[in-house]
Amino acid sequence: SQIYIGQTQEASKDKLSVSNPQTNKILKTDETKSFFDEDKATTKSEILLTSKQKTTSYLAIIIIVLVFVLASGVYVWKNQTSINTNTLVINTATPTLSPSNNSKQIELLRYWLEFTPPRKKEIDKIVPINKADISVIPSDYYFKFHFLPNQSGYLYILGVGKNDLLMNFLSNTPTSDTGLKSNKINLGEKITFPSGVASSGEDRVINLGGIPGKETYSIIFSAQPLTSPNFLNSKPGYELTQKEFAEWEQFRASAQVAKVTIESGNQEVSSLAKVVISKVKPEQPVIFNITFEHN
Repeated sequence: SQIYIGQTQEASKDKLSVSNPQTNKILKTDETKSFFDEDKATTKSEILLTSKQKTTSYLAIIIIVLVFVLASGVYVWKNQTSINTNTLVINTATPTLSPSNNSKQIELLRYWLEFTPPRKKEIDKIVPINKADISVIPSDYYFKFHFLPNQSGYLYILGVGKNDLLMNFLSNTPTSDTGLKSNKINLGEKITFPSGVASSGEDRVINLGGIPGKETYSIIFSAQPLTSPNFLNSKPGYELTQKEFAEWEQFRASAQVAKVTIESGNQEVSSLAKVVISKVKPEQPVIFNITFEHN
C-alpha cells in the first residue's frame, strides 16, 4: 500500500387556694375567739402551708416529668443526629471499586474505513463505501481511515509497504501528502487519514496497487507523544530495518492491547468499530490492528 493522490401545664390555682369550710364557720360565729379552731387545730397558716406543700409537690412532679421528657428528647435527638451523620459520611465517601467497576471498559475511539472504486469515466458518479466490517474488497479500490477519538492523544499508523516491509504511514512528522500537520488527535474531533484534497483537486487516498493481498495496519494510540522507538520520528514512507523491526516487536509486546467491537451505523456509515480498553495509562501506549483482504 502507498499513499496516493486519487478519488443536570399549669396547676389549678383555685383548687390550691380554697379555705377550709370549718375555718370559715368559726370566724363568722365568734369573731373574738382565737383565730383557730381548738378541735380541728387547723389554722389558716396551716391551710396555706398545706396548699404551698401541695403546690410544691405538683411543681416537683411537673419538673420531674419535664426533665424526663427533655432527657428523652435529647437522647432521641442525639441518636438521630448520629444516624444522619453516619449516613452523610457513607454517602460522600469515595466508593470502593467492586470487581464489576474494575472491569468497566473505556472507549478510546471509533473508526471506519472509506473505500472508493476507481472512476472509469469522467461522468461516472463515485459512491464511497463507509464501513468498519470489511472482509474483502477489490484490489483496485482506494481507501482512507476515519477516526473519532474519545480521548485526546497521539496517533500512529504502520503498515506493510510495497517491499513487504513494515512502513510508517503516520508518525510524529507527517508530510504534506498526508494532509495533516500533526498526528495529535483531540476528543470529539474527527480525523481522516489521508486528509483533504491535493493541489490537483483529487482526494488524498491510499492505493492498494491493484494486486490481491491482505492488509494489516497497526494503529498506535498514546496519551503522550512517543519518542521511542526512534523510527516513529521518521517520515511517512520510511521502511523499518531488521533491527528496527525487532524494536517494534518489543514495543508491541509491552503495549496495552485494545478490544475492538463492530456496531451498526447509519445511512452514511453502515458500521463503526469501537475500540475499548480497561484503563487509560499515560505511560503505556495502546495498539490494535485493522485487517482486510482485497482481490
